[in-house]
Amino acid sequence: MHTQYSGVASSVNHHDAPTPDHHHISSKIYSTHANSHSSLPESDNTPPNVLSSKGFQGSPARLSSEPRVVSNIDTLKLSLYIDWSSEIFLDQVQSAKQTAQDKDQECVPVNFGGFDWNVMRSGAHSYNFRLISGDIRLLLSRRQVTADSNFPNAILEIGSMSCWSPGYRFIHDEIIRMIERLGGAICKEIVSEVHLCADSIGQNLKALPCTDQDYWITRAHKFAVFHDRRKLTGINIGKGDIMLRIYDKVEELRNESTHKQGFFAEAWGLDTYDAEDVTRLEFQLRRKVISQFQPEINTLDDLENHLATIWKYCTEEWCRLTEKPVDRNHNQSKSDTHSFWHLIKKAKWKGKNFCARVTQQLQGDIEKLLAQAAGISLSIAAYFGRQPEDIEGVVAYSQNHIEKTIRSLWRDKPDFIERMQKKINRLTDPFHVVANGMTF
Repeated sequence: MHTQYSGVASSVNHHDAPTPDHHHISSKIYSTHANSHSSLPESDNTPPNVLSSKGFQGSPARLSSEPRVVSNIDTLKLSLYIDWSSEIFLDQVQSAKQTAQDKDQECVPVNFGGFDWNVMRSGAHSYNFRLISGDIRLLLSRRQVTADSNFPNAILEIGSMSCWSPGYRFIHDEIIRMIERLGGAICKEIVSEVHLCADSIGQNLKALPCTDQDYWITRAHKFAVFHDRRKLTGINIGKGDIMLRIYDKVEELRNESTHKQGFFAEAWGLDTYDAEDVTRLEFQLRRKVISQFQPEINTLDDLENHLATIWKYCTEEWCRLTEKPVDRNHNQSKSDTHSFWHLIKKAKWKGKNFCARVTQQLQGDIEKLLAQAAGISLSIAAYFGRQPEDIEGVVAYSQNHIEKTIRSLWRDKPDFIERMQKKINRLTDPFHVVANGMTF
């Protein structure tokens, strides 16, 4: 059974992949470069990040009655702009594709640059060629590009299992080296989609109030709960460019192939995949949202340097699970955060560099804000009987009552500061905020 959530990495784990074993390329990388690990950053050789209520642990934790969190990138998509010094490689891919078509086969296995791929008989969208190895997919086009081009000529997609092991960074670096050995130079690299996940081991999904919308404070408008034969399978918050999926990972794996069950059991430090309940939270961010973070996040290096603060944004500013139903008629920001959410917020991520999502700038909207303020001021003056010809009275009455209202808000100083800070966060340059000692 594929639930709504088997698609967490389904955009990469394609059904058209004839080799479901994710180690098709991974094992080749290991065998070919077994002695090259020392050249990689130390963090690339460590297990997924593990956090428990007792603190961070450097290796998978043992069985515990207390929930603990394992975090990792679960899906990664990159747009690549490749300048080919020669088209020999692309001609070879074209030849393999033609062979598959001539023999009426779904694909042809080929070794390129020391790695095994399946060249598919058809391309995808505007890309001539599809190269697949397990849950890794490389789309290629013959388009010529430069660093100034707006449309990439290659897409690299790294699926869930490969992101966990041998790791998204390892796969990325090896594929880039392969491209370079085949005569390609990377002009530009853009992160087009990333899924950040945190697995809470020992946490039963049904024990949480997440199916009740009243327990959520979120900027999202979409909220959906999914069941399979009356059994809860998960929740979606948001849609498209940014969204959160929460689901029962054990239930998803129950109907998956055995190698996936064993794979995640090892990743979680369990004897079997179903030894404990596992609730997964997965934030999906696409390019439209990624591009709104400042400083700019383009390359994989950029992304890694800011993962911690992106997670902070997702779990603090974009959505939050509360301990009790939220009273929408009062200051909902004061609602206590659920204990489970406190643990999720602390999930360990690479990179401590500051970034902030900036969806609008004060400079670009100031005229609209002033026009809106003037319209409200005219309404206030009219309410108190000022005549159209009395400009001084209109200004004085509106100014006086607006000032009184603002000062009344100041009586609850912490609340006023929090509300004002949110306005600053949304409208001002984030570096100006940091420079003045303000925090998000």
